[in-house]
Amino acid sequence: MVKKVRLAFFDRERSMTMLVNYLCREKQNLIETRVYTEERALTEAVERGGVDVLLATEVEEEFVKTYKERLPQIILLSEGKSVEEQSEFPKVFLYQSASEIVNEILEVLAENDRIIYGADIVLNQTVEMIGGYAPFGGCGVTGFLLEKAECSSADKRSLYISFEEFHGLSYLQKGRKGENLHTGKGMSEVLFYLRQGKGKLSFKLDSIVFSRGNLDYLFAVEDYRDLQDMTQGDARELLRVLPTQKKYECFYFDIGLLSRATLELLESCRVIYMPEAVTQMQLSKKEAFERNMYREGKEQLVRKIQYFQGRRKQ
Repeated sequence: MVKKVRLAFFDRERSMTMLVNYLCREKQNLIETRVYTEERALTEAVERGGVDVLLATEVEEEFVKTYKERLPQIILLSEGKSVEEQSEFPKVFLYQSASEIVNEILEVLAENDRIIYGADIVLNQTVEMIGGYAPFGGCGVTGFLLEKAECSSADKRSLYISFEEFHGLSYLQKGRKGENLHTGKGMSEVLFYLRQGKGKLSFKLDSIVFSRGNLDYLFAVEDYRDLQDMTQGDARELLRVLPTQKKYECFYFDIGLLSRATLELLESCRVIYMPEAVTQMQLSKKEAFERNMYREGKEQLVRKIQYFQGRRKQ
């Protein structure tokens, strides 16, 4: 059994149907949702330990205070234009899209160490992992992998993940008026929440991911040292968590820095795309890479490589 977060909606007026439906449809792997319209039924559920999180509108604040000592988390939905008012409980603005409301709720849960998700995890067995790497630079690995991911996303829900030292895709985050929408969220935050354990990354992932068209993106680290400090343990935990994200069928790993951690990722891939070596220097680096792989007993990784015609240097 998966340990899901048990979320109770207290909704006397039955006004949160759309939000409940969204949670049941999109977050069923994370959250078990129940709706209560009567105080007595909610109290019984709390007393038998069947509730982790209580969600109610802010007009119910005085009532939900009675559960403060018995529940790990209470969240209020605010109808006001500002949710900065003094309150014992975090508030989420009600009049926004269901996905935005849920992302804010999940961010609150990610910060609460009393909330634990996924003691035993059911994996999505159909997930596919695809890598891209070059032992020499400037040959268009990122562009090639993005094309593959964009094509794949037409049929499969796909997530492109950058394991480069620097964010090279900020141009994708320009608003309609040319403003920079870059939030600073990316692999640095992923690694941070991965190390927190308790299923924290599962709560945060949707708020870190950037979406454009059919494809979702996890951009590069904000500080290059975060990638350099990534351990094999971090990589293994990421590989354990990603298949639990049931919305994705395909993951694309863009490897810009080779390390023991990123080698773990490459070894998990069904195929690794690498540009053909054209110059003598590129050929020398390709051969050196292969020698290292054979020396470490990673012949299987070399056999997964599929070569493509990279960008030729002028």
